[in-house]
Amino acid sequence: PQAGVAENWALRAASGGVAEARHALMDAAWEAGDWTEYIRWALPLARELLHQVDSRERDLQISHDQVELLVRCAQALARGEQAGATFDGQPLPLDEAPRFWELAAQLNDRHAQLWLGLWFARMNAAGERVHDGPATANFKKAIRWLTLAGEQGLAEAWFALSRIYLKPEFS
Repeated sequence: PQAGVAENWALRAASGGVAEARHALMDAAWEAGDWTEYIRWALPLARELLHQVDSRERDLQISHDQVELLVRCAQALARGEQAGATFDGQPLPLDEAPRFWELAAQLNDRHAQLWLGLWFARMNAAGERVHDGPATANFKKAIRWLTLAGEQGLAEAWFALSRIYLKPEFS
């Protein structure tokens, strides 16, 4: 019963805008792999951050936690889609994930650079083609992001680059 009371309080506080409670619920959902619940709390925050960036608010400082929010939100959208999750009874807004990855990648997050490069290449980390993402692969953009991720120490990025360079159009 005590845990239920605490959880109920956290839900009410997070719904009311108490940032610490919202982040606690986001972290708990992330750790549990509950992508629907994570998206419920994180997506509005990620959208607001994008809005601030798009409106070019003066002196906007993006923290490490905000970059992590963008990366996790994009990953939760991708993982949630694989698990058949929905958001408010609607299909997940998958078109937002690349925008979250792009902003985080521009802010030098190596994991966002890796995932954005894979998305542009339309491949997974094992080098296999996937059907989500843009209609056609954009290897020029993929190579740019994968190289940046590789230069920051991600071996998966170098592997993905090797798979791209094995393609006949790069010979």
